[in-house]
Amino acid sequence: MEQRHYLPNNTETKSMKLSLALTVAFVMLSSPLSNAASQFEGSTPSVSITDAASTNAPPIAVLTYTQSGDTFTFDASGSTDPDGSITEYKWDFSDGDSGSGTSISHQYTPPYDSLAVTLTVRDTNGGVGITQARLSVPSPPPTINDVRGN
Repeated sequence: MEQRHYLPNNTETKSMKLSLALTVAFVMLSSPLSNAASQFEGSTPSVSITDAASTNAPPIAVLTYTQSGDTFTFDASGSTDPDGSITEYKWDFSDGDSGSGTSISHQYTPPYDSLAVTLTVRDTNGGVGITQARLSVPSPPPTINDVRGN
């Protein structure tokens, strides 16, 4: 949608800000779900993407996890969709592995760096909700090798 603005001397200017925002939303929706998850990085706790006309309320991605050593069990059962149902759950573990389903376990292998898990959910009308959690995995203790062979 084009917006027209007039300067004090009655010179017309145009702004495409709204159209640009709608175009970005359309491009994000037309991308495969796995691309949306892999492109999401940073400290934003969650993102919602829906149609440009806002006729579909996007789902809300919620993740919880438990940890046992370097194995995590992730749960997305708290995710909701205000006007439909969630049809797809995708996980990106930030170490090259991914998965799907409402709940899933994943083991991280050392060396540990910046670990994060991203949950992307899609609803019946194509709306997308994304959330990400930073994980804390303790580094394994250093090993000491006896060079004398003892």
